[in-house]
Formats: sequence, C-alpha cells, structure tokens
Amino acid sequence: MVTASGLVALELLQKMAVAGDDLPDVVSFDRKHGRWVVRQINGVWMAGRTSHLLEVRSDGGQVLRCTPRHRFLTREVGWAEARELRRGVSLEGMGRGRVEAVERVVLDDAVPVYDLEVEGTNNFTVTNDGSGIDHPVVVHNSRGSAPRIA
Repeated sequence: MVTASGLVALELLQKMAVAGDDLPDVVSFDRKHGRWVVRQINGVWMAGRTSHLLEVRSDGGQVLRCTPRHRFLTREVGWAEARELRRGVSLEGMGRGRVEAVERVVLDDAVPVYDLEVEGTNNFTVTNDGSGIDHPVVVHNSRGSAPRIA
C-alpha cells in the first residue's frame, strides 16, 4: 500500500502493529473535498485466511489480488465490491485506470488477508508490489464503512 514514506506491504504493517511500532501515515482520498490527503492508520489486523481470491487487472498496469467483497472506488458508481467490477469501469486513483479483467484465483493453500482502519476517510491506496506506483487505486477499509453506493 502507499504510505507517506513509500510502499509498505500490509503484512509488514500488521507485524508493526502487533509489535507496537508506530505505523506510517497513508495516502488517502478525501471524497468530500475531492483531494488526496495523508491520514493516520488506527489499526491493522489479519482479517482471516482464504484460498479464494479475485485478481483485478487494470489498463494502468495494476494486478491486485483481494477478497471478492473488497471495495474499490469507481468513478461511475462510487464504492463497488471487487466481484461487481466489470471491464471498462474507471477506478479512482492517482492516474487514469480502467478495469481490464477480474478473474477468480483459487490457491492450493489459504493465505492471510489483512485489513486496516484509516482515520476519517476510511480508505487507502494500493498498488502491486512496487510496479504500477504511478497508478495506485483507492480501496475501502472494513471498519467505519460508509453506506454502499453500488
């Protein structure tokens, strides 16, 4: 995910939280004012484990794996779960990006999935493993959830 000091993996943020370390601020999108802001992380946790994921690919080079219910901010309808995304939907982010494909991924072994809570905006920006940094997209955290638009 994109923090004020660079890219940090969610797994590392969760380990930092467990250790009691200070967490970096994250880049977030203030929908009310239509601008990018830096916000505090209130907490990070392992939300569970799963072997069933979706892979969301964008024309901006993003390849993001997430749970089917993880919400993305779209320009068309606001918040939409990954399982609702379709080719051509515009993802809100730090660049132009449209969904190219959403594919089911079934892994041999369950992997941990993480979540976090961001102060005020309840969203954060993600990118894939250091590539696509010019096109991070906005996703929603699970706590403090705003009513769904999509």
